[in-house]
Amino acid sequence: MEFYVIDKQELNGKLGVKFTYPEIEGQSWTKTYDTFELFGCEGLPVKSDPRLNGTSEQATWPFPKILSDLNYIEKEPGNVTNPESDFQLEENSLFSLVQYLFLLLKTPTFHKSYFAWQTSYFDRLMLDMEVIMGNFLDIPSYSRSGSWLPFFFADRKKTFMAFPLIDFGINRGDEREESEDNSTTNPYYYPEIKAVFKDYLRNLEENIRTAIDNLDFTGLSDSERVTLANFFADLLDEEPYTSITIDELKDLIVRFYMAIFKFYFGAISGALHNLRKYHFKNFYHPFICDFIKLVYNPTQGIPALMNRNTQLKDSGFSFEKMYDPTNRVFDFNIGEKYPKEIVDFSPDGSYSPYNWELFYHTPLMIANSLSKNQRFEEAMDWYHYIFNPIGVEGAFADGSTAESPQKYWITKPFFLTTNEDYNKQRIDTILRMIAGDTTTENFSSNLKEDLEAQVLDWQYNPFEPHRIAQYRNVAYQKTVFMKYLDNLIAWGDHLFRQDSMESINEATQLYILAAELLGPKPQNIPPQVIPPIETFNELEDDFDDFSNALIQIENYIPPMPGDSTTGGTVAPIPTLYFCIPQNEILLSYWDTVADRLYKIRHCMNIEGVVRQLSLFEPEIDPGALVKAVAGGMGISSALADLNAPLPYYRFDSVLLKANEVCNDVKSLGNSLLSALEKKDAEEMALLRQSHEIKLMEAIKSVRELQIEETIKNLDGLKESLELTKIKIDYYDSREFMNAGEIVASVLNATSIALHTTGTISDILAGVMFLIPDFKMGASGFGGSPHFAAEPPTGNKMGESISRGANGLYNVANILDKTAAMSNTIASYQRRSEEWEFQKELAEQELVQIEEQIRAAEIRIDIAKKELANQELQIENSKEVDDFMKSKYTNKELYQWMTGQISQVYFKSYQLAYDLAKKPKGVTGLNLVFRNLIS
Repeated sequence: MEFYVIDKQELNGKLGVKFTYPEIEGQSWTKTYDTFELFGCEGLPVKSDPRLNGTSEQATWPFPKILSDLNYIEKEPGNVTNPESDFQLEENSLFSLVQYLFLLLKTPTFHKSYFAWQTSYFDRLMLDMEVIMGNFLDIPSYSRSGSWLPFFFADRKKTFMAFPLIDFGINRGDEREESEDNSTTNPYYYPEIKAVFKDYLRNLEENIRTAIDNLDFTGLSDSERVTLANFFADLLDEEPYTSITIDELKDLIVRFYMAIFKFYFGAISGALHNLRKYHFKNFYHPFICDFIKLVYNPTQGIPALMNRNTQLKDSGFSFEKMYDPTNRVFDFNIGEKYPKEIVDFSPDGSYSPYNWELFYHTPLMIANSLSKNQRFEEAMDWYHYIFNPIGVEGAFADGSTAESPQKYWITKPFFLTTNEDYNKQRIDTILRMIAGDTTTENFSSNLKEDLEAQVLDWQYNPFEPHRIAQYRNVAYQKTVFMKYLDNLIAWGDHLFRQDSMESINEATQLYILAAELLGPKPQNIPPQVIPPIETFNELEDDFDDFSNALIQIENYIPPMPGDSTTGGTVAPIPTLYFCIPQNEILLSYWDTVADRLYKIRHCMNIEGVVRQLSLFEPEIDPGALVKAVAGGMGISSALADLNAPLPYYRFDSVLLKANEVCNDVKSLGNSLLSALEKKDAEEMALLRQSHEIKLMEAIKSVRELQIEETIKNLDGLKESLELTKIKIDYYDSREFMNAGEIVASVLNATSIALHTTGTISDILAGVMFLIPDFKMGASGFGGSPHFAAEPPTGNKMGESISRGANGLYNVANILDKTAAMSNTIASYQRRSEEWEFQKELAEQELVQIEEQIRAAEIRIDIAKKELANQELQIENSKEVDDFMKSKYTNKELYQWMTGQISQVYFKSYQLAYDLAKKPKGVTGLNLVFRNLIS
């Protein structure tokens, strides 16, 4: 076995070991290896991949023009001669040449960047502008994407999200707020800039439409309207019109003018490119491994994880020192907005929801569950992870010691909440500020606008309490405080019901603690003056976003006494027309605690019955106590059973009543089971419905592919149709013989004719050789004529036979030529017949393909209809899903019913259990009385 140390602490902070061993001794090819990281998050060796998660990353080179103005460049790694080439963005627009924006002058390791491929609103504006310029000036347009959308920057250890913004140095309110170095405190992010642009364009479109609607186009003929429409359509790069109505013409003209204004706003958005800055925010949790190590540490565990110091942890990471940001990064030279490695609870933090769940929602949920299950002391321990009324000493970042009320809160955002923050979150302060009361403490137009936006968010999402609570952390604090009181009161009631001296003393301490936490009960102070009664119509103009009205009541209050020499006037006293309703649930705690303490101090039990407790409790039977605890009961419950007082009724009456209550508990148990079954059935129905929607979406995609396949088949059939038509045209245009073949046939015929003539001449010559030679003459001068014939000799006979043979040969040649010519003509005939046959086949194929095309078109229509039906089914399923989620008897109702019935069931079980134990106490007395009677 061999061991190798893998030290990558400088690279990625990991130290590991790799060991190898052969499966078969002496056979190296059977070698097996494993790799372990020595100090994992759990504090133990953790099996890792063979490379110890140390895959080397290659420098990434950009492809030009892919991401338009958001390309990133990674130069040669470790290029110390040019440190300004680490992380840049490529800026490319119509108003400037390609330039590179330096963002981070240092990148300690290789990095990656991830950009959005969607087009932003300004991308579309720029594209509209370039289309207009292309139509007018013949300038090509360039598509761009993601130029105003956030992007990610990640290296080996850290990931950041960069938000584009415009830093004008002007606040969103009426005042200008700048720091000492003139940097703005309220930048404009992409959604805000987009909203401004959209509002301007919306107002422009309304004004243009109003102006165009006032124009009279009724005097134009149809042809004149079409001509005018085509003029605008050509400028807008739209399809030409053959007919158009007056309303359509007006819409077209409005689109044209809006295109011009979009051109203008597109130019503005292009100019804004050079003003952009980037706000880097964390997109990673810096302390995950530290949290895991605390949990797995046997000496620390959950208490150390929930400790306030854990939540206040700051690694000391300096974004400025590590990455050296340029002035293109938001908050340059100040650094307050730079990413920090802290436990973030801010509303826009990437991992804030997880921190809220870990340090607030989880301990609160566990504490509530423990309290409901009568485990009050354990529940208090979990409540103390959020709120500890004893107080835990702590210090702020500036070194100052935490005082009241901060020292009572453990969760970081509650601990950091100051008295000024509490005053800002008071309901009366919020309502007065929304109403525009400038006399309110810390009033500002910015804060008023933020509160109005929060009210608008609440109106759009009225049933999302956490959305509302994120604006006011004091709502979470009140929840914890009230749950803590519920646990104290329930714990005290549990002890009070035991009705023993010791348990009542314990309950008294719990009630007193609750009373100390509550403090004096708020007093109802009648108003000094009641505002006059006004109708809704009278108040409507004065209503604020919270449907309240601020009124002046100085005329209804008598003048205050003062020094008449000052000559000053009393400032008007504004007040809200509608008062703030009381929190009845919170006020009920004072009444409950006062009721319990009153009963204890007046020798009453929890039901209000006066009784006398014995000074000393009866002796505890250790055997019975051990038996009870072994049966699963707690010590407190076992002691309560042993010390239970005797009932006031005889055995038979108590037993009868106990059976009745047990039957009621059984009925409640059946109701609880029914509610659970209904909840499970509802969840199953919702799950089935969601699966049905997913299945239908999958079927829809198959339908779309089927349509695409059918269209492709139709295109193939149309191509086959064109090919068949080409075949028909080709075969139909073929002549019996072409020009060359006709010439060849004529030449062959001429050759045969000449050959035949020559052959006849040759045969005649052979015949002539057989004619005898004749001689004629006269004997002497004036003598008598004489005639002599010489028969053909052997030479002439041979020549005649030779000429005859040549004639026969020539006849044979003539016959061969005639046969060849006939064969050629016959081949032409067969070829012509083949062409005719192919033409007929092509015509039949044409008919068949046309039928196939019609069938394919029908299949496309069927597929489209099936797709439409599928979409209809999806819509119907979504409506059913929405109904099932929004109906009254939904999963939430059954869950609420389960919770309510569970509480009643538990209380009824306790009552039945206590009542069932009472017959046991009177059994002996009942037997004694029966023996005495008998």
